[in-house]
Amino acid sequence: MTLVQGGRIMKFKVGDFYAVPRKGATISDKQKKVLKAAMDKARKRMNAICNFMEKHKGAKNIHQAFKDSMEIYFRLGKAELKGSGLTETFDFITKNLVLIRDGLNKKDEEIVDAAPSKMGVDMTTAAGYVRMSFKEFFKKKDPKRPANFTGRIHIKYELLKEGKEDEVAALIIHEASHKFTGTRDWAYLPNGPNESLLAYQADWIKQLGSKQAVMKAWEKDPYFKIVPVQALNNADSFAGFAYTADMS
Repeated sequence: MTLVQGGRIMKFKVGDFYAVPRKGATISDKQKKVLKAAMDKARKRMNAICNFMEKHKGAKNIHQAFKDSMEIYFRLGKAELKGSGLTETFDFITKNLVLIRDGLNKKDEEIVDAAPSKMGVDMTTAAGYVRMSFKEFFKKKDPKRPANFTGRIHIKYELLKEGKEDEVAALIIHEASHKFTGTRDWAYLPNGPNESLLAYQADWIKQLGSKQAVMKAWEKDPYFKIVPVQALNNADSFAGFAYTADMS
């Protein structure tokens, strides 16, 4: 089903959500297929990790691999990994993941083709975005305060290619975290949110010989400069954790 206004196709029904091309553009059947598969993957992953975390409320009986994922994605230190600190951090992450899950599971959500520029800003290097409210631009950037995003999820339709479903699924979760929880882009993962950062780290350990050597080598990477309060308000942190955390 399509929605037509003034003789122009405005949006296309894809499953239970809509794809919205830019003015004068369209979306091919192949792109629709990839977008639907990516949304299905994003929803399936969000449902699974939320079910897991709600089952282990307060971080009860979580296994070490899952705890390791929390640590590396959210840059957690000793204060956040022990006792009440771990409980509070786990429940905070759970709360935000549930908001993302519920937002993505809404029917008639719109996934819009990202424009090459936004309010005069070059967006050609951005894989996606969600527009902030006008007032947000005048507020101090504070990791303790969710940002006010009022726009729809935008992603580059040029990414909708067969074999890119996981990449697009993780991107959708990233943008959904902006829209539904107010995360910011404090830093981006060095390997992308659809691939395990722990596996990436393990590959480096094989090359450098120890975790300490790897962390030393990563010191200059922007992602490993952010602190827990920023990571807990960071879109790529939530997307990477949600998409790759070990729940086995």
